[in-house]
Amino acid sequence: MKNFFLTVFCLALVGTSLYAQKLPKSVKDAKKAFNAKDFAGALDLINAGLKDDATANMAEAWSVKGDVYTAMMSEDFNNITLAAAKGESAAVKYPTAGKDAFDAYEKALGVSTGEKDKGQKAAMAGLVNLTTKADQIGSALYSSSNFEGAFNSFDLVFKAKDLLDSKGNKSTTLDAASAQGLKYNAILSAINAKKPTMAKGYMEQLVNEGFNKPLPYTQLFDLTIKEDEAAAFAILDKGKKACEGDVASFLFSEINYHLQKGEYEKLEGKLQSAIKAEPDNVSLYFALGTVYDKFYQESYQAGDKAKGDEHFEKAKKYYNEALIRKEDFSDAMFNMGAMYFNKAAYMNDEIAKYDSDMTSAGLRKYEELRGKQKGFMNEAKPYFVKTLAMDGNHIGAAGALKSIAANNNDAAELKKYTDLYNKLTGK
Repeated sequence: MKNFFLTVFCLALVGTSLYAQKLPKSVKDAKKAFNAKDFAGALDLINAGLKDDATANMAEAWSVKGDVYTAMMSEDFNNITLAAAKGESAAVKYPTAGKDAFDAYEKALGVSTGEKDKGQKAAMAGLVNLTTKADQIGSALYSSSNFEGAFNSFDLVFKAKDLLDSKGNKSTTLDAASAQGLKYNAILSAINAKKPTMAKGYMEQLVNEGFNKPLPYTQLFDLTIKEDEAAAFAILDKGKKACEGDVASFLFSEINYHLQKGEYEKLEGKLQSAIKAEPDNVSLYFALGTVYDKFYQESYQAGDKAKGDEHFEKAKKYYNEALIRKEDFSDAMFNMGAMYFNKAAYMNDEIAKYDSDMTSAGLRKYEELRGKQKGFMNEAKPYFVKTLAMDGNHIGAAGALKSIAANNNDAAELKKYTDLYNKLTGK
């Protein structure tokens, strides 16, 4: 994760020192517990005090509650950091502490009597401290793979900053580059948490700001494409201009889209362009192999064997290119075998024409075609055997080898692969 984390918050008002004021006993006792680091006790006391209407209308009471939660969040940060230094992980004891702190400070500002209210000043100072703590724990949580917690922490920085700005606070500064970096980290966190929609707002902001990295554009494309194709492709076009020189990322978004739609004609050129951009990306060679494989099957089914054979050779070329780069690529190996196996299957209709032809010419043609079919199956066989060597649970390879053994009248292999197929399929 790139080091975009904030270092620009001015901490002039950071202190959590507790201030002298005539307060109800519950609030004073909560302060004492807080200073003694008895956070649970402090919360019990302040929550009990806030049940009183007069206390609940005191900004200072709510700011004390916010300070307690901020301190709890700081304790989590320290524990996570110490554990990480030892190569260990630490559980988050107070997962909602940041939000609870923000809610308390927001309440303090809501009941404040004005700028001279000590409680308002304390809440503003608390929010400044909260922005820094939220940023810190966000990066710590991300490093410990607590991605949803990291997103919530980064998100909290902006919420606290917005609240401060709404009150005319000038004690925090966040320049455009730092703000974009923090939004980017929030997006990364949401994606890794497998909840990208949480960060959709930040994606939209970075896209509108012309951010110079592809991720916000490609992720927003994925979130938009089902609702509005024109808008989604407009997002990609904007990204291509903002991230000039980074072609591959945008190509992959388009490739995935066309794959899902089954638009193989549009894929051919885009995949070839992607291979030029990333010549060592094995997935691209495999994907282009599947495109030509699809063309080969469609041509054969349409009766155009010449065109089909042309596509067959191209598919074979790109599957081989994938296997050169990844020798244990079982899907590429299986697809190679399947292409030969399908060639044999496509002969069934032609062979059937001579099933009842008992003339010498008919018998010769039948034997010729059956021999050719058997040859295709035998060419397919080594690929399926290698597929099983790579992936012993490959049902497709086991089923194909069972069919080849039956076609060859090989009783031993038929039993072997039938037993394996039945085992894998639970029959």
